Amino acid sequence: MHQLLLPLILFILIYLGAFLSSTDKKSVKLNIIVLGMAVQIGLSFLVMKVPSIISFFKFLSDSFEVITRATNVGVATVFGELALEPQKNNFGFVLALHGLPSLIVVSTLCSILLHLGILQKIMMLLSIFYKSVMRIPTVLSMGVAATLLTDKNFSAMMNRPYLASLSRGELFTMCVAGLAFSSVAIIAVYDSMLSAVVESAITHILSSIVISSPAVITIGRMMIPYHADLTFKPQHIRSTDSTNIMNVVQDGIIDGAKTCVAIIAIIIGMVALISLLNELINTLSTSLGYSLTIQKILGFVFMPIAFLLGIPASECSTAAGIIGTKIALNELLALNDILLYRDVISHNTIVTLIYACSNFANIGSTSLMVVIYANYLPNRKDEVTGFILKALVAAILCTLSTASLASFWLHLAAI
Repeated sequence: MHQLLLPLILFILIYLGAFLSSTDKKSVKLNIIVLGMAVQIGLSFLVMKVPSIISFFKFLSDSFEVITRATNVGVATVFGELALEPQKNNFGFVLALHGLPSLIVVSTLCSILLHLGILQKIMMLLSIFYKSVMRIPTVLSMGVAATLLTDKNFSAMMNRPYLASLSRGELFTMCVAGLAFSSVAIIAVYDSMLSAVVESAITHILSSIVISSPAVITIGRMMIPYHADLTFKPQHIRSTDSTNIMNVVQDGIIDGAKTCVAIIAIIIGMVALISLLNELINTLSTSLGYSLTIQKILGFVFMPIAFLLGIPASECSTAAGIIGTKIALNELLALNDILLYRDVISHNTIVTLIYACSNFANIGSTSLMVVIYANYLPNRKDEVTGFILKALVAAILCTLSTASLASFWLHLAAI
């Protein structure tokens, strides 16, 4: 029973922590907090317990499977039998062959949908929901919706004409969204990595983003409050610069390929750096009679979080290390750790970790966020730099609140 109550305690503590971190506590209204918590709980119930909504997410999962199969055809054209499914080859899952290529295809599809104006229409519908239910300004609702549907760079580009009108608090919430969500293209990579350990992993990944959105809006508004101007109505949403559909396709493919190369470089560099640091730490700690690594240290630091997520005591250290890896390094390394430890952690723990780790809420993403807004709002670069670490804390709180609700529903189903 305590594993059922602990996630709810963590959920409440997260919102309390956000309030205590506010720059202007007197401006934080109780009805805003209650509304945000209620909407987040309600969305978590809908996407995890209501059959019709679950079926819709299953449809999205099947759509990603179609994209994956189509991607495999393209990869096989270049790499032949090396591109066979992990279950059919002799070397298992290879990220560069079975995960990253999907990013190129999804990136291209997003570029096409953006060019045709389809994404903009979906974004407007979603922004109407956020504005009417969460009572936030139109530009901010559009920014959150665009970040959820695409990524932080697309969102800034699509809303560029209105970014300058954002208040400090609204801009802060935009940054929280960029860190707490993921990219629709990267989601395909997450799914490819996790499909071997969780059936229809994409449903949990998509659910985590949807459930986090009310927390992003509420916690962002709590930590740096702002006055919501609901009267302003933007007239235009920026589309792609290209006028030719073939140029859009080529740009999408090239952008996806650049991201793939960047991810490969980051993973190689970060894993190598971690290995070197572990060698150094282990050498120093061994001389003192201990055997430490970065993962063990992070596991110790985040142990209370893992415990409050309702994770069994025998799995807390491993789960805490994975959460710490995601925050301190990046989510791809954390998801790779889930693969490595899948035999020693339970299914519910794996699913809870998916909700906690399938996002950009890590230290490395903060610099990218600053670069994006320095490009679109050069005169406010110092402002963004000043609060970006606070935005990271807010994003971490948002993702952990989502993981706590996921853990609650998983434990409730097991009773």
